[in-house]
Amino acid sequence: MIKVLVLHAKPKDPEHFKKHYRDVHMPICAKMPGMISCGYSLDVRPFGAMKEQPVFCVFEIVFPDRETMDKAYQSDVGKQIMADVPNFATGSTPPQVMVYELTDA
Repeated sequence: MIKVLVLHAKPKDPEHFKKHYRDVHMPICAKMPGMISCGYSLDVRPFGAMKEQPVFCVFEIVFPDRETMDKAYQSDVGKQIMADVPNFATGSTPPQVMVYELTDA
């Protein structure tokens, strides 16, 4: 399985981010072709010795393989998702995106 992890920095307007993310962005993400699952959290907290949390929102989407992921992001829905990001992601840094295959322990 291939996972895509997106980390969003704290936006200029957190309430706008939350509303747009829940009401507009996630319904589009739910239509992503070929995905196994997706989810997000707006309840990201520091852990251990961390005093501050540099991440405001975490999003993860899972695909069966890289080819399916590539086709999904090239689809009309994938393009719509990417075009929507500037409408809410107004943090001091752009969203950080990581793609990886998780190996079982």
